[in-house]
Amino acid sequence: MKMKKLVAMLTAGVLCLGMSVTAFAGPSPKDPIAGTDANGNEIVENVKYEDLNPAQKALYDEAAAHFATPEEAATTLKNLGYQLPKDSNVVVLGVEEYTGLKGGDIAPGTKINFNLSMLENVANGKQQLRAGDQVTLVHATYVNGKLHWEVKQATVKWDAKAGIFYATVEMDSLSPIAFIEVMQNGDVIAFNSKGEVVSSTSASGKETVKTSPKTGE
Repeated sequence: MKMKKLVAMLTAGVLCLGMSVTAFAGPSPKDPIAGTDANGNEIVENVKYEDLNPAQKALYDEAAAHFATPEEAATTLKNLGYQLPKDSNVVVLGVEEYTGLKGGDIAPGTKINFNLSMLENVANGKQQLRAGDQVTLVHATYVNGKLHWEVKQATVKWDAKAGIFYATVEMDSLSPIAFIEVMQNGDVIAFNSKGEVVSSTSASGKETVKTSPKTGE
């Protein structure tokens, strides 16, 4: 009988120890860094939707609605002057709200290495990035309470040390930003600053380069 009690006590002790180890297994992983400077220092933050105030949510919702579906995103790009080929499709990597550190602002002309791997449709595996491809940033800005768009293009790069894809973009301010890739036959189309196609993939899979008849670009 004494032996049974001893075994029961030892078993209970082991179970308690196991539960204690599980409860204090270690700190939860930190949120990924949203953006850094050239030296790898964190300079911007990604703000979660639930942490936005009502006014910020309203502005974010208005901007994000333009990229809620591939069709909405394509319409938005066309309205901004993008000449999308008929057989292309628009892929929204993610729409994120950014601020400077601790909710502050950034200095105009700040170069930011945006972490592309943390974007929703990249993190969940829906879209695979490739170094050298073009990514388009559509930045929602508000002038006198009205929505305006600032479009920037950048090249996808791979940071082997950090294990992430990123893009370097010069920004004057921050707010909601949509990250876009335009695909054709499985490859990313590149555009110039006027929204004209400068490189794409033909139906045969060969890359073609298109020159603007107006500018020669």
